[in-house]
Amino acid sequence: MAYNVNTCHVWSDPGPMFDAIDRGEELEPPIWAVKRAEELGQSVVSWRERMSGRSPTNPSI
Repeated sequence: MAYNVNTCHVWSDPGPMFDAIDRGEELEPPIWAVKRAEELGQSVVSWRERMSGRSPTNPSI
């Protein structure tokens, strides 16, 4: 997430997104990602795994 720091009002540090991360909350995927996953017949879970670097073949990351 560091690449998003201070790129806009949502990712301002300190700000609501960073506060949620500090509390250990899981952030909702962006609307565009949800729509695209639906178009492709995929789940948002698969998107989240790809964005976090986790995968079924490499769950330790």
